[in-house]
Amino acid sequence: MLLSERRLGPKLYGVFAGGRLEEYIPSRNMTFPEFKDPVFGKAIARKFAVIHRLDVPINKHPNWLLDTLDLWAQTAIDYHTDPNNSLNIQNPKLETDLYAFDYKSELKWLRQLLTTCGSPPVFSHNDLSETNVLIPDDSTAYADGIVFIDFEWAHYNYRGFDIANYFTKFMFDFSTPEYPRVRCDHNAYPNDYEKRVFIREYIKHSKGLTCDKQTEDQMVKEADYFALSAHLLWALWCLNKCHSSGVQTFGFNTLERLSGYVHNKDYLMATAQLYAIPYTQFAALVTKRLFH
Repeated sequence: MLLSERRLGPKLYGVFAGGRLEEYIPSRNMTFPEFKDPVFGKAIARKFAVIHRLDVPINKHPNWLLDTLDLWAQTAIDYHTDPNNSLNIQNPKLETDLYAFDYKSELKWLRQLLTTCGSPPVFSHNDLSETNVLIPDDSTAYADGIVFIDFEWAHYNYRGFDIANYFTKFMFDFSTPEYPRVRCDHNAYPNDYEKRVFIREYIKHSKGLTCDKQTEDQMVKEADYFALSAHLLWALWCLNKCHSSGVQTFGFNTLERLSGYVHNKDYLMATAQLYAIPYTQFAALVTKRLFH
């Protein structure tokens, strides 16, 4: 209702038992190249700045991210250790490789890392991708000519997650028609200059939002730290989808997200000189590029 009132999403016409009635917006989805384009990126930064300033009457404690990571990791592990279950992807080696990653230890280390980051809690979209951005036929109907949709994942969360999640999506092109219908390019993660172009625009349009933590350096740090949480969140989401759907592409998507986690963690270790726990055998597999 609040997003409708602020013209940040489709108009809400009414709610009823089991559903709601929303505006239909003549539009198209943003394409993957547009999603990465700096011009559209500035529009996304401005939209994030507005959404993050909202005062939404829900629980404002940013516990959703870490609680969800813990829950999904335990669900996946419990399913895997149940002798009556399997990943249902008809690829035992892939299943073995996916569980070579020590989710519990990595999450323990990540929780400690994120608490040192100083990222403030804000109302967050949490699931922005090119398919969740509409470009209306009438470019004047909405500010910046774009509309965010699909706020089902929206919660109060650490500011760094929305920005990091956006940056990590640059690495995964789901528009490719070839199996497994995703192309991963680790080098597509934005470089320092590209991050700062986006962050400068965000800061310019988020005046008064945690000014004491509103510097470029601080927000670059938040993005790089929370990129790890974005990779793990969607890796675990895909892994649990393997269990429930049996669709093999979710297994490959899990693998690519875990590879992205390793790649981004190595980058963070090199640039921030942080102490890291071993990745167990998973990192060695990635390093040898046995997955490609």
